[in-house]
Amino acid sequence: LDLLTGGAGADHFADTSANLHLDSIIDFGLTDFIDISGVRFSAMQYNAGNGVLKLDTASNGSFATWVNLAIGLIGEFVATASAAGQPASTQVRLMQDTDADGVGDFRDNAILVANPDQRDTDGDGYGNIVDADFNQDMVVDFFDLSVLDSVFFTADANSDLNGDGFVDFFDLSLVDDLFGRPPGLSYIDPVVVLPVLGVQSDAYWA
Repeated sequence: LDLLTGGAGADHFADTSANLHLDSIIDFGLTDFIDISGVRFSAMQYNAGNGVLKLDTASNGSFATWVNLAIGLIGEFVATASAAGQPASTQVRLMQDTDADGVGDFRDNAILVANPDQRDTDGDGYGNIVDADFNQDMVVDFFDLSVLDSVFFTADANSDLNGDGFVDFFDLSLVDDLFGRPPGLSYIDPVVVLPVLGVQSDAYWA
């Protein structure tokens, strides 16, 4: 069993799944990644209560490779397997999750407001909880307020911003909060800066 620690900046921890099992990486963060050679997989389970990251390196649901990380990490773990025709390997990263809803900012349709269900009934890339732009003109204004008024006290899905199955004063309050602004913030907005892969990093082997 190994206790690994990185330095300042991005760190690259490289190992096989067998050697990585039960190792501890005490300062793993958003700029770091684990490179696991010999396997391709996508499923992972992180327990924020004990800091254990379980990797399904066998791709059979066994989650047999465990890595001890810090307790209470906030973000979404993402596994990226190597392309077909390349040596088998998988990179594991922790992606930023600003609203701590379990959905990383890189794919979150409401980056600043927690919505783990990612409910987006009109399919425009903005979660209902941050999308009172009912007429799709990219600003919440009196036209949208008029739309809300026309479906008030109904079960209209698009105007049911909080997802309780009914358009009511709770939704009106959300429209008021969003008034005069564009919908979002969402991963589809061009102002969102995603983590850059391939940054220069230090390397650590167990």
